[in-house]
Amino acid sequence: ISRLADHYLTSLARDGAIYSEVFTSPDHATKAGLSPKAYTDALGEGMLRAKAKTGIEGRMIVTGVRHVGVESIERAARFAARCGHPLVTGFGVAGDERMGDMEDYVRAFE
Repeated sequence: ISRLADHYLTSLARDGAIYSEVFTSPDHATKAGLSPKAYTDALGEGMLRAKAKTGIEGRMIVTGVRHVGVESIERAARFAARCGHPLVTGFGVAGDERMGDMEDYVRAFE
């Protein structure tokens, strides 16, 4: 994960980018056999290596996935709020927009 983040941001920087936001999903981390914290830490490590080499700034937006359910989105919101990683700067909702209304996810934004 760390090497992937480093490679991705370094490639963007070579193409002239100075900033990138990476959308992350605690659910996808778990499905890949990683804790959300380990996943986030590895992404952050790679992003910082890319910054040291190229100057590119990177940040992470934690996302909850609609089609996984309301609980998924609320867990992702709690993780984003509590993880304490300095590169995590936001929270959002992704996934199949036919799955529920935004009103279903209000608690995640409180």
